[in-house]
Amino acid sequence: MTDLDARLRSRLSRLEAAVPIGAWSGVPSSAPASPVRPPARRRRLVVLLAAAFLLVASAAAAQRVTYPDVPEPELEAAIAHIWAGRECVAPAQAREAVQAQLDRLGYADWTVASQSGIEEATCAAAAVLIPLHEVRLMPGIGTDIERAKDVIAQGLLDTCMGRAEAIQFVGSVLTTAGSDPFSVRADPWGPQGAPIDQWDEYRAHVAAGCFVYVGMPTRDAEGRAIHDLWGPWP
Repeated sequence: MTDLDARLRSRLSRLEAAVPIGAWSGVPSSAPASPVRPPARRRRLVVLLAAAFLLVASAAAAQRVTYPDVPEPELEAAIAHIWAGRECVAPAQAREAVQAQLDRLGYADWTVASQSGIEEATCAAAAVLIPLHEVRLMPGIGTDIERAKDVIAQGLLDTCMGRAEAIQFVGSVLTTAGSDPFSVRADPWGPQGAPIDQWDEYRAHVAAGCFVYVGMPTRDAEGRAIHDLWGPWP
């Protein structure tokens, strides 16, 4: 039995014990206790509904689980080696090569994910998302920073990322694209923005607890480009 199973069984047992008889039989809670038990079918139905609710809640929570943002230089070097000296790596070849490196290094709990648009792309790029234990394949971006920004914006819309995941994702894509020195900022008091035709989509994504890409409106005192993210308050 997993730890999740044990917690669910414990919570369901407490739920059954806590439901007063009056709640099942229609007897007011102030009335004397009655030996009449609730119909078994109704009791099972409510318990099953409660179980389903707990499972859904647990699954939703599991989807938001992230890992510590611990540097993975060996993995990042192995992924970068796939593209070394090659102008283009086809998506299918990239997926196979990335999976082979994960297997070789023993990264059994990591996955290879695809960003939207990769199916139609001729070439693929990759970003190592450490907090998600994921290597994401994206349409090839070459050294075009403007293209990289489009990939970043779409990538953040495709996946609900928290602050740490979003910052790491943006940095990985920009580094892959050969960006000049930059910084990524995700301050609660930072700018909010979106393409005019996607404003509602961006706001809904933030309201769901996710970060979106605002763009690069400023530079710091050292001349580094600042890439701003918009997301929920801590």
